[in-house]
Amino acid sequence: MSDRFDCMVCGEICVDLPMRTVDRRLPLEQMETVRIDPICPGVGGIVSNSGLVMARLGLRVGAFGYVGDDPWSDLVKAAFENGGLDTSYVLVHPQEATSATAVIVGDDAEHSFIYHSGASRCFDKNTALDHLDLFERTQYALFGYYHLMPNMEDDLPEVLKQVQETGCKTALDTAGGGGNLQPLDRCLPYLDFYIPSYSEGLSQTGYTDPKEMISAYRNFAPNALL
Repeated sequence: MSDRFDCMVCGEICVDLPMRTVDRRLPLEQMETVRIDPICPGVGGIVSNSGLVMARLGLRVGAFGYVGDDPWSDLVKAAFENGGLDTSYVLVHPQEATSATAVIVGDDAEHSFIYHSGASRCFDKNTALDHLDLFERTQYALFGYYHLMPNMEDDLPEVLKQVQETGCKTALDTAGGGGNLQPLDRCLPYLDFYIPSYSEGLSQTGYTDPKEMISAYRNFAPNALL
């Protein structure tokens, strides 16, 4: 098999624990015991969500991020391998637990997240730059999530720049409400693709008109697909 990738998805790897159905209108202190449907663990985060979809479409996709040295990591790797994702760059952190999210689902299908960032937050500048050779063999790199990468965010512009210099095109996804335009403004010059949601664009630019949002981003990203 070729050692080249169509896309490498980098960053958040998470176990999802859906808990349904819960009346989210009630305060937690009133919920001493709540009976719910069976809990069927799954995988989430950008590496899972985007990577598995692209693999189903027939692309050669790699997963790049951290899991913990715990039983959840076995579930993650099995899900990735069964879904066609390459797991060669799923790194095991010796101290941190695998990132996990309890997804509290209401009867209206809306949800709340109870989240432990765990091993995923250890994905940082050194992790990425120590594997620059990987990006030399990759056509596209998708990073995420902006606003949920505490140990990477300040260094993300440098990482994106060096990844681009390998010839790999870059994309960034956002979560956690979108955060602010800083330090995103320093990342945008080194992005080939950036497509936030409306609510993320509102949070980052302060504008309500999508055209004004795009103009605000374009000031920093003259060549990116927005």
